Amino acid sequence: MLRFREEVFRTQPNAVYDEEDCRLQMYHMVILRSVHTLLLDYKFQGPYVLQLTDFHSGNIFVDDNWNITGTLTSSSSAHYLPA
Repeated sequence: MLRFREEVFRTQPNAVYDEEDCRLQMYHMVILRSVHTLLLDYKFQGPYVLQLTDFHSGNIFVDDNWNITGTLTSSSSAHYLPA
């Protein structure tokens, strides 16, 4: 997951809002790299849930019969959390 987040950060031009946001995200990645082995404890073996924090009614597209036809979500707002 850390590699995925770093790849998004490096390749998406809209991954940061400004210089301050860039520095904060880089800080968080350094911290995660330094403690990720501590987080891989046996207590965190799963199950996990993928949470999309920007998933709300404004990001769901439906047809005339209320069938979901698509969603608009951003991977930068996705969190992988213990269930």
